[in-house]
Amino acid sequence: MASHPSPTPALIDALHSAVGSPDQVMQRAPDRLAFAHDASHYLLTPQAVVAPNGPDEVARLLRASAEQGVPLTFRAGGTSLSGQAVTDAVLVDTRRNFRDIEVLDDGARVRVQPGVTVRQVNSRLARFGRKLGPDPASEVACTIGGVIANNSSGMSCGTRYNTYQTLESLVIVLPSGTVIDTAAVDPVFKLQVSDVLNYQWKQAAGAWAQNADAIDQLGAAPAGQFLAVDEMIRRRLSGEIAPMVA
Repeated sequence: MASHPSPTPALIDALHSAVGSPDQVMQRAPDRLAFAHDASHYLLTPQAVVAPNGPDEVARLLRASAEQGVPLTFRAGGTSLSGQAVTDAVLVDTRRNFRDIEVLDDGARVRVQPGVTVRQVNSRLARFGRKLGPDPASEVACTIGGVIANNSSGMSCGTRYNTYQTLESLVIVLPSGTVIDTAAVDPVFKLQVSDVLNYQWKQAAGAWAQNADAIDQLGAAPAGQFLAVDEMIRRRLSGEIAPMVA
């Protein structure tokens, strides 16, 4: 059954305040229905569709989402077969304003925004005799945002050239709204964060395996753990925590 929730005025006001132009927030029924499905069989009509322009606006949307208690779902190409790109909450379109491609080092590297397709990137790299590692079958339509989110591979790349193995750095917006460019963060700190995350998920998984009664608690625990790491990262980047020197 299709879901057609209506947005509250408070939610629309919060979304408007998070972006630069009212035109970036779509709440008309035709606009919302146009985003009600992806390549799956699911049909969910979002309360609003927002097209942010840059990571700072994504950060403000995440903060507004938390304040309003309404989840955000991110969508780029919409080629998901599992309903990952539909929602009856707020849908964030990361394709419309994220289409830059910058080829670096004669094609050895490429800086790409999440809204461009694999084929578009490979077309730019072809003149240098290069291509991306992952080669998903939907490369004509799937976008870099979804490719990275799903660690896409393909028929030819195997595990050696899948997304994670060929990814150098990311600009990440954390749930609190903290924006991190991993290329600009010192390697020691990146390793610390990686270790913390791995440890926390191992702890959660161990508790889950040992005590089935803990499932309800674990339903909220990982999010809280990630927010703790998020706060640590925010304090590190703001200078409240000094970098560790190896």
